[in-house]
Amino acid sequence: MRRLVLGFSIIILLLTTISLYPEQTIKKKIEKLEKKLETVSGREKIDVLNEISYEYYYLSPGKAIEYGNHALELSKKLKEQKGEATALRNISRGYIGQGSYEKALDYAQKSLKIFKEIGDKKGIAGNLNNIGVIYYILSNYENALEYHLKSLKIEEEIGNKRGIAASLNNIGIIYKELSNYLVLVSFPLVLG
Repeated sequence: MRRLVLGFSIIILLLTTISLYPEQTIKKKIEKLEKKLETVSGREKIDVLNEISYEYYYLSPGKAIEYGNHALELSKKLKEQKGEATALRNISRGYIGQGSYEKALDYAQKSLKIFKEIGDKKGIAGNLNNIGVIYYILSNYENALEYHLKSLKIEEEIGNKRGIAASLNNIGIIYKELSNYLVLVSFPLVLG
């Protein structure tokens, strides 16, 4: 009996440690980025602000929006379109985290427009994916599917395996919601 209790205690300790690990890793990464922020300027500062915004999504969507807005402001001032598009995407993600889906959709579409203007296919595909996620959350599965299929096509064009996997995963989830399992057969399997 004592061994059983000890065994369960060890499992609980391990699970707690494992679940805290990603949060601690993200916090450490943010701390390093915030220190770096003090030493950079111009385009590099925009990149660091956007990276902090991206990381904060997991811990504090409000902070993601805050840092995204700083990056957006600086990007506009320096006329850095890629920084602006990335900031808009990060702000959109923050609003997703807060449950403000209409705002998230608005920012994602603004970001998508800029990524299209500058011809950044990876940015386009990522935004199409995010818009698909928003439509999925809003239970608009037809629009969600349309955006994920567009994202998949671009991810395949640029050979982004991680993006292809994300798109296929999201498409599969939508088809499950629609109970349309037969369509999945037409998509290639992606091995990691």
